[in-house]
Amino acid sequence: MKRISSLVLACLMLVPLAACGGKPAETEPVTEAEPDRPLSETEKVLARFPKKDFDGASYHVLYASDMFEFFAEDLSGELLNDEIFERNAMIEENYGVVVSAEKLGETYNGTGTELTRRVRADSLAWECAYQVVGDPPLFADGMARDGLFHNLYDMPWIDLDQPYWDPYAAESYSFADRLYFTASSYVLSNYAEAHCLFFNKKMADDLSIPDLYETVWAGEWTLDRMAEYSARGYRDMDGNGRVDFYNSTDTWGTVFWHPQWFPIFLTGLGYKYSHKDEDGNFVLDIENEENLRIAEAARKLYPSSIVSHNWESIGEPSRLLSVAGDFLFYDNNALFYFSSIKADMTDAPEYGILPPPKLNEEQENYITSTFLPGAIMVPVVLGEEEIDRTGFLLEVFSALSEVTTLPTYIEKVLEYKKSPDPDSTRVLQMLLKNVQYDLVYQLNLGNYFIKLFYFFQTGESYARDAVRAKPVILFEFKQIENAYRSHALD
Repeated sequence: MKRISSLVLACLMLVPLAACGGKPAETEPVTEAEPDRPLSETEKVLARFPKKDFDGASYHVLYASDMFEFFAEDLSGELLNDEIFERNAMIEENYGVVVSAEKLGETYNGTGTELTRRVRADSLAWECAYQVVGDPPLFADGMARDGLFHNLYDMPWIDLDQPYWDPYAAESYSFADRLYFTASSYVLSNYAEAHCLFFNKKMADDLSIPDLYETVWAGEWTLDRMAEYSARGYRDMDGNGRVDFYNSTDTWGTVFWHPQWFPIFLTGLGYKYSHKDEDGNFVLDIENEENLRIAEAARKLYPSSIVSHNWESIGEPSRLLSVAGDFLFYDNNALFYFSSIKADMTDAPEYGILPPPKLNEEQENYITSTFLPGAIMVPVVLGEEEIDRTGFLLEVFSALSEVTTLPTYIEKVLEYKKSPDPDSTRVLQMLLKNVQYDLVYQLNLGNYFIKLFYFFQTGESYARDAVRAKPVILFEFKQIENAYRSHALD
């Protein structure tokens, strides 16, 4: 499962880093310890890399709006901002580069088109003013199919076996010995986009629900338990014979922020869209019996669950779905709220954080997934010298982020700002070690996550829908694989 920073710091051994062609660096380390002082963690990282002076060359990142990990304008007193600034300054000082970045758009919804248009235009002109692109895989995939990014397996200096490169991202996003986008400790958005279950502490007390944290630690936080408590929260308080979304007195058990979040919730139950076999071949799992069992079991949350996001393309409001807007804990009238860890909880009532439940107690771990996680890629139009320099700097940024920005973000931002109590901190630590990626979901193959939501909403046949969806998903996958294989530049 995905590792958290504190578990891998000990893995940063002072060994020569593999350079282009897998050869170890033979130049002297950039940092040496003073006789009376041991090396700091950052100095240990820099000591693994050869001395280089790029004579004021540019290292410029073009990135999607919701990504935040690349650049800080100045020191501000905000912990993460200052850590990013100091990390970048360290790179500039040690390697003679000018680090900068450019954000496109205000939200991911508009960024995908804007960033894609920019990269494609620059590729047609065979020139660009940036060395790295940051974008979610959902948007990066189309550009990768068009051959706009360098194969990271062939990048000089990049050593994907190092612990600061995410092996699960690389495994999910690779095709035909090609990897055009992936993640490392440099990319914090993966953690921000992981999902959890917030719970309303006052409502839990009012409903006489036992200590939920103790249930988690005992391994007994299961779908059945959540469905039982969610049903308690589903109450017709005004006595009109139904639970109304628009009526502020009625209450709900569970709120999903968006229809797309329900398929993420399923992954916590062990649902798997796909996997790679021993030979690295793509295998689609949506028809297997375990997934059918999980999908059917998830109906236990109906009708006590609702989706609050204003998503008009769904159609008329129902007990599961309303177009009334996005309410945190349904305007304080819901027990559970399922969303990303980065959700704005500023005006929330007193809350705690839980993992998505297990399917049953036999399930080994509490797990979660992401939607629109970050990824990094290198434009193919860069010259050979730029490719070499960018590979080197990406490797250094990834290694250095492992001991600077990543622990600061996890320990000082997620755990400190998001965790209202020590148990919630412990939940976050557990979840961030168990984040899964799935190609079908991350690339929205066959628009399948929407089909899953309709199944949950309407009560239609999961098995029938899976049979219908399978050829579409396999066709789209084959298109990706063929496109990746066709790039002569690789």
